[in-house]
Amino acid sequence: MEMTGRQRILGALRGEQIDRVPFAINHWQWFYAQQIREALPESVRHCRTPIEFLKEIGADIITRWDGQIKGRGAWGMHVKFPNCNYQITYSGEPPKIPITTAFNLYDKGSRVHRKLETPYGKLSQTWRFTAEACADFEEEYW
Repeated sequence: MEMTGRQRILGALRGEQIDRVPFAINHWQWFYAQQIREALPESVRHCRTPIEFLKEIGADIITRWDGQIKGRGAWGMHVKFPNCNYQITYSGEPPKIPITTAFNLYDKGSRVHRKLETPYGKLSQTWRFTAEACADFEEEYW
């Protein structure tokens, strides 16, 4: 019987016999870069997310960007800090399509600004997405 991707990956990690070698390519940056440039191969052009692409090519799915699977968005979108004021704002032109990276969702701008006011002081952070690199970079550290 054919295993699911989850069964295959967990079985391989436990050293069990599996039906085939699992594969889960690290394609996120490549996928978004090709999608933004409108250069995805014709056979996968209909895929809207990297997860859809993995499913289309029959890959097993290992991801730390699970917001696209669980509908949560990127890290930090629903963080709660008791006794603090936490704000997220956006600036700059958003990418042509929404992009989810390890730490951010870029759908409202090319920069994500976070401010955290604590009883002990204020912190701020800024990330910037660049279409040229199809990646984001932390411009301002906490």
